Amino acid sequence: MSADPVERYDSQLGMVEPRTLSRVERHAVLSQLRNRWPSDDQGWWHPIDACTGSEVLVLDTGWFEHEVDLNDLRDRLRSGADQVVWQVAEGTPHWDDDPPDDPIGQDYLLALDRAPLAVGGSETIWVPTSLTWLIYTGHDQNSYFVGSELVRIVKAIWPNWEHHCWSSPYYARPSMPE
Repeated sequence: MSADPVERYDSQLGMVEPRTLSRVERHAVLSQLRNRWPSDDQGWWHPIDACTGSEVLVLDTGWFEHEVDLNDLRDRLRSGADQVVWQVAEGTPHWDDDPPDDPIGQDYLLALDRAPLAVGGSETIWVPTSLTWLIYTGHDQNSYFVGSELVRIVKAIWPNWEHHCWSSPYYARPSMPE
């Protein structure tokens, strides 16, 4: 077995239950994220460091949750090589520090078909072990979709996406069924 705690995940296809990452594994994942998407600030890393360039969509999380079929998104992403993703929570006081204790600060390795991609209002990222794409949901109810293939898929499955580009945390939310 590899000494790198992250490298061994690529072979864990067909997993059923999410697995909680240890702190050592969390830091190994964050190290890979820092290398893939370097920070301008040498002191710490934040997912926003990955969210620049032309291959990024920033959308209203509430509308995404309301209008997009997550199963369709997962199916299209699974058609590539990625079968498992890391779900990483915000640390305290900086994003790449250790998060608070359970249940808020849990990081997971989970099958792509079980991942709650771009759901919720907490600071969370989902990224495959290949690091080919990244989804970051911020506390302002915004979701960043990073990577050309992911952006193409989101646009294809959500024809209304252009009406829900995030511009403010005060955007009008969809009505919830009573």
